[in-house]
Amino acid sequence: MFRIQSFLLCAAMIAQDTGGGGDAHAQNSLALPDAVASSYVLTLQAASTLRLAQESLSLRLLDFKDSRCPPGVQCMWAGQATVTILLTQTGEPSVTLVIATPAPKDLPGGASFNGFRFSLQALEPSPTVKGAISLDQVRATVLIEKIQK
Repeated sequence: MFRIQSFLLCAAMIAQDTGGGGDAHAQNSLALPDAVASSYVLTLQAASTLRLAQESLSLRLLDFKDSRCPPGVQCMWAGQATVTILLTQTGEPSVTLVIATPAPKDLPGGASFNGFRFSLQALEPSPTVKGAISLDQVRATVLIEKIQK
C-alpha cells in the first residue's frame, strides 16, 4: 500500500511540474531521447565522396565556416565551426545539410534526414591567427546516427 501511495505522490508531482502553466522547456526536458539503432563516424575531406554502403548513403564535403577562437587568443566566445555536406541516398533526391560543432547557448548544431541524425564532432585543423585555411586542408569528423523506428 505504501508503494502505491508513493508512486501516486511522485506521479502527481511530475504532473504538476509539467502541466498547468509550466514552461515549455520543463515539458520537453522529460521527453525520452530517440533510440539509436546504429552509428558511424566518418572523416570527410574536400574533393572526395565517402559512401556508407550498408545505409546507401554518400557524403561529400562542400564548404566550411570557422569562427572558433584560435589557440592562444582570448576571445569573447568560443565560436563555432560549420560544414556544408551534400548527402545522397539511393532512391532519394540529394540534399544539402549544414551541421555545426557544439556552441554555447544551445545553438543548433545537428541535422536530420530520412531517419538519420548528423552532427559535426570535429573540424581540423584549428583556426590560426596567421591566415585562412582552405577547403582542401579541412577534415570534418561527422557522427551519423540511424534512429530506431
